[in-house]
Amino acid sequence: MKIIANLFCFTTILIVFNSCTITKRHFGGGYHVEWKKKWNTEEESVAKKGTMESDTVYALAAPVSKSDEAGPGYSKKKEKVTVSETTSGSESETVSGPANSESTHQSYTSSQDEVITDAEIIREETAEVYSVDITKPEPARKVETLTWVAFGFLLAATVVALLPAAWFSGFTLILVVFVLLLLIAFINAIGSAIRVKRNPEKYKAKGFTWLMVFFCSLGLAFALVLLLLNAFYPL
Repeated sequence: MKIIANLFCFTTILIVFNSCTITKRHFGGGYHVEWKKKWNTEEESVAKKGTMESDTVYALAAPVSKSDEAGPGYSKKKEKVTVSETTSGSESETVSGPANSESTHQSYTSSQDEVITDAEIIREETAEVYSVDITKPEPARKVETLTWVAFGFLLAATVVALLPAAWFSGFTLILVVFVLLLLIAFINAIGSAIRVKRNPEKYKAKGFTWLMVFFCSLGLAFALVLLLLNAFYPL
């Protein structure tokens, strides 16, 4: 066993002396160990591999500049970038500065998003306006129909009153017809006034309606007085 241990120590010492050179230091005490060419090549390859890996990591982490993308003839220039502010409506601000790929990309993305947002708002507002126009059309204003009916009967009663020959030939009969025409005109005028008062936005010429009520009332009162006089003092 002792022989094997001595043999192992001798082999180890022999390997060490064959792979390196030991020289005594000229300045100071001690010895200097210098590995031979084979071992130096392995150490240099390990160191070189570590350096290449670190350079690769740095190259991957470093951002790509605008000049590298454009080529050797690219020169940095100042350019104007327009940024729209959505918080203050449609106002825009022009900012001048050095060209930066990151800031330019952000500005372009934000402005593109704002344009899409504005277009959506415009489409929504337009659709809402169209829906209001279609579902709620403004009604056409017109003169109330019963007003024209009352006007027609009042005109007929006036024509009957202007026929003197009819009065002298049959006064009582003509007076009854006159009263009936004025009564029908008065009823239509009152109905027309009630409709206009309930829905004034649907009708126009409301003054004409109230004028018919006034004349029909006045004519009916006059006809009733004549009818009473004829009853007590017949002609």
